[in-house]
Amino acid sequence: MDRRILALIYLAHASDVLKNAFTSLSDEDYEVVMKHVRELLDLDPHQESSKHDPKIETMWAVVSAFNK
Repeated sequence: MDRRILALIYLAHASDVLKNAFTSLSDEDYEVVMKHVRELLDLDPHQESSKHDPKIETMWAVVSAFNK
């Protein structure tokens, strides 16, 4: 996934506006989207940072800080 999109998802979640962004979806689509978002939010930042190049390591450090 593009790091900018992933960063926007994390920031929207931290700002409590993520659910509002999906209000126009049908119930079924909303459930699918929220399942995927939950999977992304449940990723371990330390483990993910070791999988990617050093540029993305900074993003995962910020995600780790948001999760604390």
